[in-house]
Amino acid sequence: MTLMHRALSLLPLVLCTTLAHALTIDLKPDGPVTSLAAARDAVRAARAKGDKSEMRVVVAAGTYALTEPVVFEPQDSGVTYEAAPGAQPVFAGGKKITGWQASAGGLWTVKLDPAWRFEALWVNGERATRARTPNADAGGRPTAYLQAQGPAEKPLDGVPPATPLNATALKAAPADAALLAQLSPDELRDANVVVYHSWETSRHRVAGVDAAGGTLQFTGPSAAPFFHYEPFHRLHFENYRAALDAPGEWFLARDGTLSYLPRAGEKPESAEVWAPVAPQWLLLRGDPAKEQFVERLRFRGLAFRFQNYTLPPGGWSSGQAEAGLAAAVEADGARDVAFEGCEFGHTLTHAAWLRRGCHGITFQKCRLHDLGAGGVNIGDPAVRDSGPQQTDHVTLENCIIHRGGRYFTGGIGVTIFHATDCTLRHCDIADFFYTGVSIGWTWGYHPTSCARNLVEHCHIHHLGWGVLSDMGAIYTLGPQPGSAIRGCHFHDIGCASYGGWGMYNDEGSTGFVWENNLVHHCQDAGYHQHYGRGNLVRNNIIAYC
Repeated sequence: MTLMHRALSLLPLVLCTTLAHALTIDLKPDGPVTSLAAARDAVRAARAKGDKSEMRVVVAAGTYALTEPVVFEPQDSGVTYEAAPGAQPVFAGGKKITGWQASAGGLWTVKLDPAWRFEALWVNGERATRARTPNADAGGRPTAYLQAQGPAEKPLDGVPPATPLNATALKAAPADAALLAQLSPDELRDANVVVYHSWETSRHRVAGVDAAGGTLQFTGPSAAPFFHYEPFHRLHFENYRAALDAPGEWFLARDGTLSYLPRAGEKPESAEVWAPVAPQWLLLRGDPAKEQFVERLRFRGLAFRFQNYTLPPGGWSSGQAEAGLAAAVEADGARDVAFEGCEFGHTLTHAAWLRRGCHGITFQKCRLHDLGAGGVNIGDPAVRDSGPQQTDHVTLENCIIHRGGRYFTGGIGVTIFHATDCTLRHCDIADFFYTGVSIGWTWGYHPTSCARNLVEHCHIHHLGWGVLSDMGAIYTLGPQPGSAIRGCHFHDIGCASYGGWGMYNDEGSTGFVWENNLVHHCQDAGYHQHYGRGNLVRNNIIAYC
């Protein structure tokens, strides 16, 4: 079985470094190095003694605790971190939970340290659902919604709005608001209200409730005013004890009592239950402005699982694509870095973000799955111009990116912000609530540094699920000369109210070539151009849209 079905153990790493004089350093199973950070430090110690050669860290089979991100700096360049032959090492950013007690009603409970707070739980390798109303299905897809009744007319008495009222309060049905009004002040602070916008959701903490009038007032704003994009809003409530009413749901009380309602066939004595601890896994910290780079790193055959996140006091809302949200793996000023045959799974945020000044980064034969938000973000939304801060020449090849947006619904499989010469080839992207691949971050015809981005021979499918709107298998923005999408297969794109498109040139898209693609079973058009110019659409098959 997979390593996730084993008890947490700290098995040593084996560090092999070939020095200039053919000196090999072996760290044996009973040696002092038992973590990725310690292996990095051992390499640093060898560098301090004058060794400048390329080095290798060979990781033995086992599950290694990862409680905080491992930081790689320019001094850590020139190292390969790879699995030992035949091994499948896992770096687990979580802890296994044991000691469950089953009650007569079937509910499982266990007492944890009240200081340990988390917002996701995994049982037997599957993400459980944090208690919510209405419920979701086993895949995390909503099965029903509450409906907002209109904008709030005035702030709640004694609760000053954090921002303009039209972005921080709305009216629900009084019967729905009463579900939250009955909570204690502490329980109300922990509850979330998730508001569905056209192509995003905003996740809010609750500042106050008026059950009679139905007003819900939040601690922070939505990125867009409520009822701005559409004349209605769907809602769900999350993380309060009374919502724990369906198999696969869980709730963590303030006193540390964790409750779980098991799915069919699950047993407390044999279930593998994990909760997250580490907020991130890997941080590559170069400084492109100073030409200080993290270079020539290779990660091969390694698995990274379980990532934590805490919703800020003001909640979270993004205008699109969950832009600005952190990732489990982040890089600035990285060059010639490769992830080969790696697994990234069970996150609360994006899996990876290659942010500023990254060049020559590759993901090959990697699997990204069960993601809280998106898969891989490339470039920085704030870096519009070419220069040392821009990211370019990123390649994803033969990768599988499945099941995202499970906490931040607007996550995308791959997002290219302001970046050039990026390639997606032979990738399979599926099961997101929004777009599969988004390219560009300029609305309109303003000059942009994006150019020559290529998507070819990719399979992008089963998106939307009727949850969000205004999406495409591939979505583009702004001028991007020399960019092309060709030889791809797009299908089964569904939306909530409009815009379940296959090929989607949104605002200002210019200079794209769409050719030799197969598009079918989209809820709306197979190809849609909002406004754009100079786009060439040729030799595509579009059917059943």
